[in-house]
Amino acid sequence: TYAPTPQGEGMTLFLQTALNLQMICAFSDVKNAFCQSRPLQRERGPLFAEPCEGLHLPPGALIQIVVPVYGLDDACAKWRRTVASFLVEDLGFERNLIEPCWYSLFHDGHCVAQVLVEVDDFIVAAIPAHYEALRKSMTERFHFGKWEKGEAEYAGRHIRTTPDAIFVDQCKYIKEQIHPVQLPKGRRGQHGESLSQEEFQALRSLVFKINWVGRESRPEAAGIASLMASRLPRATIGDVIIVNRFVNFLRSTAERPMKIWRFHPEDMCFIAVSDAGGINTQGTDLVDAEGLPMDATQGAWMILTAEALPQGKSAVRASPITWRSSRLKRKVFSTFGGETQAMLQGVNEVDWLQVMYRDAVHHDVQLASWRNCLSPHMLVMRGQCKLGGRQQQCSVTDAKSLFDCLLRENPSGKQDRKSALELAIILKDLQETRSMVRWVPHQKMLVDSLTKLDPLKANDALHQFLRSGWLSLVDVQEELTCRKTDPAYKRRSHHASQQRLLSEYQQQLTEFLSLLINDKLGGMSNLSVGTSTFYQLNLQNHIKLADSLACVSGHLTAFPELNEAEVLENPEQALEDPKQALEDPGQEEVDVREPFRDDEPVEEASEAKHPSPDSDAGKGTAVFWPKWRTWFCTRLSEM
Repeated sequence: TYAPTPQGEGMTLFLQTALNLQMICAFSDVKNAFCQSRPLQRERGPLFAEPCEGLHLPPGALIQIVVPVYGLDDACAKWRRTVASFLVEDLGFERNLIEPCWYSLFHDGHCVAQVLVEVDDFIVAAIPAHYEALRKSMTERFHFGKWEKGEAEYAGRHIRTTPDAIFVDQCKYIKEQIHPVQLPKGRRGQHGESLSQEEFQALRSLVFKINWVGRESRPEAAGIASLMASRLPRATIGDVIIVNRFVNFLRSTAERPMKIWRFHPEDMCFIAVSDAGGINTQGTDLVDAEGLPMDATQGAWMILTAEALPQGKSAVRASPITWRSSRLKRKVFSTFGGETQAMLQGVNEVDWLQVMYRDAVHHDVQLASWRNCLSPHMLVMRGQCKLGGRQQQCSVTDAKSLFDCLLRENPSGKQDRKSALELAIILKDLQETRSMVRWVPHQKMLVDSLTKLDPLKANDALHQFLRSGWLSLVDVQEELTCRKTDPAYKRRSHHASQQRLLSEYQQQLTEFLSLLINDKLGGMSNLSVGTSTFYQLNLQNHIKLADSLACVSGHLTAFPELNEAEVLENPEQALEDPKQALEDPGQEEVDVREPFRDDEPVEEASEAKHPSPDSDAGKGTAVFWPKWRTWFCTRLSEM
C-alpha cells in the first residue's frame, strides 16, 4: 500500500538538472487520477460496494469497483504502479537509483527528458526536440486537469522557470497561513512566564507552519523551527516574541524566491557548508529521554550546487539544494566535536546527491562501485590551490581546529576519541572523493543562523546569499593576517557581519563599474560609488554607459546583487544603493523601484508597493529599458 513521494532535495535537484540540460518544464495535474489506473485485480475476486445516493439504482443493487478508487487502502500504490509501468515499459524511461519518483529518458547516452511524480502532480521536463512528442504521449494516456508550461503552483510551491534560472517561493502560503501569535495587552513584558493553553496551541501550530516553509523554500527558517519544536513543552512568552519577530521578517520577504541557477552539467560542483553551535539553556530544566541534562548543541548543514568552487575571495553563483538544522545525535564535549558531527552529516549528504545527480544525467552508477562512477567529477586539489583543474566537491567549516586537523590529515585526539573516529571517517571520505576543504570566519559562515534560537541575531551571511545567489569565501592567509591587526575581523555580532558584507559589496560594485566604464568609455578609473566624485559624463556617454550596463547585467557577468529575474522585473533596481541592498533583515524590505540618493532617508515599504508577478514589470524589457536608462542617466547627472 506504500507509494513514495519525492524528497525535498530530490525535487530541487530535479529542477537543477532540467535547467542544466536546458529543458522545457511543464507542471501538470492528472484529473481523477486513481480512476485512470489500470483495472483492479483482486486475488479473492471482484470487489463490490453499495451505491451512494444520487445514482438512481434500484434498491439492493451493487456496483462493481473496477479501478482503485480513492478510499481503498492500496489505491495510491496501484496508481503509482500504473504511472511507473507507463513511463518505463511504454515510453522507455529509467527510474532513478535512489529517488523513486524521478524518471529519466536517455537517447544515445544523453538525458533528453525526465518526469518527477508526486502522486497525481507531475513535473515534465524535456529538451525542445522531444517536448511535444512526450506531451502527446502523456496526454493520450492520461486526462490532465492542467498542463502549464514555465510557471505554475506545484506541491505548495510557486515555481517560475527562465532560460538561466528557476525561482521557487511560497509567498501565497506565507501570507495566508503564517501570522504572529496574538498576545493580550501587557503580556509582552512577561518574558519568563509560561504559556496559557491557548497560547501554547497557537505557538505549536505556528512552529509547524514555519517548519514547512523552512524545509521547502526558506532555509533561514529551518533553525528556529527545529529549536522551537524542542522547546514547546516549556515555551515562554519570550519564545513567542522571538517567533513573532521572525514571522514578521518572513512575511515582509515572502515574495523573495529561492534561486536555482543554470550551470554546465559537467562542471557543476557540490559545496557542503556545516556548522554547530551551543544554545543557551541557562535557567531551564531541559532533560532528555533518560532524564539526563539535554545537550544544547545544534548542528546544521547546507548543500549548494555552484558553477565552480570559489577560489580565494572570488564570487560564484550558487544554488541551495538541501539543508537541515537539528539537535546533534550524540552528546559532545567541545565545539570541535559538534563541528565534526555536523561536517560528517554534510559530507554524507553530498555523497547521496552525487549518486542521484550522476544517475539522472548519465545513468551509469553501479551500486557496488558507485564512487568510481563519480570519479570524472573530481580532481585531486588541495584547499590552498589557485587554479589548474576542476574541483567538483568541497566542504566548508568555520572551525579552525577542524580545518587544521583535516589539512594535517591527523584525526587523533585524546580528549574526545569518538570525535576523532568521526574525523577519521570524514578524512577517508574526502580522500576517496578527492575533495577539498575550505575555512571561513564566523562572519561568513552561511548556516550560522540555522544554529541560533533567534536567526535575526545571527550573522548576515545566509540572508545576503539568499538575496543575491552569489557565494564568496576568503583567502585564508589574508584573513588570518587581518585578524591579527584588525579586531573587527574577530567580531561575531550580526552588525559586524553585515558591515563586512556591505564593504565587500561596495568593493565589488566599484570594481565592476570601473571595468565597465574603462571598457566602454576608455581610460577612466578611480570610481567612487555614491559620492559626488563620480565622473561628470555628458548625456551621450550617460546613455552609452546605461545601455552597456543593461546589456552586461542581462548576461550576469559580475554583479553580486543582480540577477536576471530582478533585471527583467525591476530594471530600475539594478543599481540599487549598497546600503539598501543589505538592509537589516529584521526590517521590512525597502521599495527599490524608486532609487534614492545616499543622503535621503529610507522609508519602510508596505506589501502593496512590491510589484506583483502579473504586473507590467514582469512582461519583458522592451518597455522598461528606456525607463531604466532614464533613471540611470538622471542619477549620474545628480552626482
